[in-house]
Amino acid sequence: EQMNIVVILSGGVGSRMKMSRPKQYILVNDKPVFLYSFLQFCHRTDIDAFVIVVAPEWEEFIQKTLRTITVQQPVFYAIPGSCRQSSIFNAMSVAKENLYIKDKDLIVIHDAVRPLVSDSIISKCLKYYEGFDGVLPVIPLKDTVYRSNDSVNIVELLPRHELFAGQSPESFYFLKYWTAHKNLSESEMGHITGGAELAHRGGLKIRLIEGSELNFKITTTKDLDDFQTFLNIYRPPQ
Repeated sequence: EQMNIVVILSGGVGSRMKMSRPKQYILVNDKPVFLYSFLQFCHRTDIDAFVIVVAPEWEEFIQKTLRTITVQQPVFYAIPGSCRQSSIFNAMSVAKENLYIKDKDLIVIHDAVRPLVSDSIISKCLKYYEGFDGVLPVIPLKDTVYRSNDSVNIVELLPRHELFAGQSPESFYFLKYWTAHKNLSESEMGHITGGAELAHRGGLKIRLIEGSELNFKITTTKDLDDFQTFLNIYRPPQ
């Protein structure tokens, strides 16, 4: 029986948005952003446990918020690392301490600030494993992409049809992904930008699936406004 463990990355302190609180804790229609992300997973019967990465000063806020809804699965907490990848490693360490992980168990890593992830993307991340070790939703790039090493001069034009923007959730066979981490130092982890990069470097075979424009990451105040607008038009499950 495969166990699916969801890691919600909610550890960021939101330096880019100049707000009094990190963006994942901003209230939109009286609910913090992270809760929308969490709700997309917790109503599912194929999710077995959660690990939430959270800065210690926000853990009580998350616990209090989760008491307002019904959560069937156990929820564990991990502290953020110095970068996204070490936060993932901390979360996996907490999972390993608290759960018995077997070969076919999956780790599903989601950004708390992608509140509109769809059921179908989550389902594919749990099921599209035949011949692969991981699944990553991506969207094709629409714009022409140029590479420059000084922000002024063009070095080369990159073939757009070969380029994709990665989203989350990223999902992997837990133990294979864990092994890929074990071979990295903290500073090497710091240079990794997406969880699938580490998996790829560790020799895991990753399947790309179609992501969604709606599965955007809330990084700026405009993104927050877009999310609010979307909620006003379409109410997600409560």
